[in-house]
Amino acid sequence: MTVRAEKPSVNLREKLAELDKPTGIAGEAMLRAETPQEQQALIGVGRRNFIINGLAQVSQRGDYTSATSMTVNNYYIDRWKAYSSGGTNTIQQVTSSQPSSLAGSKSIKILSSSGGTIALGASQIIEDYQFFVGKELTVSGWIKSTNPNARFLVSDNAAWNAVGDAHSGSGDWEFITGTITLSASATGLTLSPRISTSSAGAVSVSANDYIEFTGVQLELGKVATPFEHRSYGEELALCQRYFWQITGSASDQTTFGNGYSEDTNSAQVTLFFPVEMRDVPSTTIGTGVGEASVEIIGYGVAASASLAAILDPSKLSVRGRFNADSGTPFTGGHAIVGRLTASSSAYIWVDAEL
Repeated sequence: MTVRAEKPSVNLREKLAELDKPTGIAGEAMLRAETPQEQQALIGVGRRNFIINGLAQVSQRGDYTSATSMTVNNYYIDRWKAYSSGGTNTIQQVTSSQPSSLAGSKSIKILSSSGGTIALGASQIIEDYQFFVGKELTVSGWIKSTNPNARFLVSDNAAWNAVGDAHSGSGDWEFITGTITLSASATGLTLSPRISTSSAGAVSVSANDYIEFTGVQLELGKVATPFEHRSYGEELALCQRYFWQITGSASDQTTFGNGYSEDTNSAQVTLFFPVEMRDVPSTTIGTGVGEASVEIIGYGVAASASLAAILDPSKLSVRGRFNADSGTPFTGGHAIVGRLTASSSAYIWVDAEL
């Protein structure tokens, strides 16, 4: 005799949904996320971007909102070293007409006034390159250019390699992204938005051709994520680790440090930096207004002074010995204040750039 047992049909989809999973609400949301961006938003991922001043907000060295004649390998807008292999060129911090997704940002525009066969752009040297050796990196950012050879390049100190596609040369903003694995033999890491060949060679550039860039990001992984915004204050502090300056004011004196008079003619003044510098910096006292750019004040006596020596420079501070330009205005052992005179040409630069 045959016995048949029948059971009601089972909806496997419903049964699987009823399984007791250890994921919880947050885990389910992560599983349902369709893109890395959605997952990062759920867990609040930050500190992804290893580029400093990628929005070109910080410009400590001066106001470059008008096109300024540039010198190769000089810094203008913070952390970006200007580059050209020839020609006459300008650099500018552009404050309007940015990509819609980066409203309120700024950009860097480098233009060839002369044209020629040249390479043209800027570079940022990444300090802790060892962290990236052998790892896959994604470069992303916005480029605007009138030359179809504008692109992102990455160097490992042995060779330059293009990352992503070249710009079309349309003169419009284009989002460009690509990946690269830093070689195991790398001795450095430099990212450069540049008009050049894919290996950083010179190309044909017409007069007034330019490259403009903003929203530059370098991150680990194989997918470009949305640009990581940092506050202006945080971006400024990151820049000040490499460069910092005190500038004079056309309307008032600017105090830069305190110290003491060594004797009747000389005094020492200590300058403390706002953040620890990357390395022991070089220090430059601006002489745009001649000998009167620095004044030493002690017990009601104000004397113009000249820098005689830099003493005990460190990552945190530096001392300067100043000699009065004339006479013996001081009394040894008295408290002293150092200040820049009322001139926008007076400055002190503290430089620890790579």
